[in-house]
Amino acid sequence: MAGRNIDPHGTARRGFTLGGHDSETDIEDRLRDPALTEGTVLRRVVGYAIDVVILAAIGFAIHLVVFMTLGLLAPLLYPLLVVLPLIYHTYFVQSAASATIGQRLAGLEVRRLDGGRPGPLQAFVMVCLFYLTLALTSGLLLLWCLIDDRGRCLHDILSGTLVLRGDRVGA
Repeated sequence: MAGRNIDPHGTARRGFTLGGHDSETDIEDRLRDPALTEGTVLRRVVGYAIDVVILAAIGFAIHLVVFMTLGLLAPLLYPLLVVLPLIYHTYFVQSAASATIGQRLAGLEVRRLDGGRPGPLQAFVMVCLFYLTLALTSGLLLLWCLIDDRGRCLHDILSGTLVLRGDRVGA
C-alpha cells in the first residue's frame, strides 16, 4: 500500500509502513499513541468552521446565480444546497488528502482504524452519521470526543475512523 506512514514522534525514521509487514495488532497499538490525536478536538472545531465558511460561500454563489437567472435555475440549484455538505465532506475525506480543506488547514487527517485512508462508502457513512448526530441532538453527541481517550466523536466510532494530527503522520 503506497502512501504515508504513521510517525508518532516526528523522528527522522518514518514510523511504520501501513499495510506492509506489520501485523494488524501492531498498527492498532501504534494508532493508540496519544501523540497522534493530541489536540485534535480544538483543531476539529477550527477545521469545521473553515469548512462552513467555504460551504457558505458556495451557497451564496448558488443564490447569486439563481437571482441572476430570475429564479429559472432554482429548481436545479436549490436541491444541490441540501446535498452540498454531504458531497463536499465525502469527496474530500475519501480523497488522497484524507481531509476536507478545513481539516487540512487545521493539520488533520481522517484514517481508518487500520491506518489506511477511508474509501468513498466509509467517508459517506461517516459524514451522514456526523450530520445525523448534529441534527438530532443539536450537536450534543459531538461532546463525546471530550471523554473519549482518542478524541473520537460518535460518528468516528460508528464509521470506524480516526482523526489524526497530519503533522504526526509521516510522508
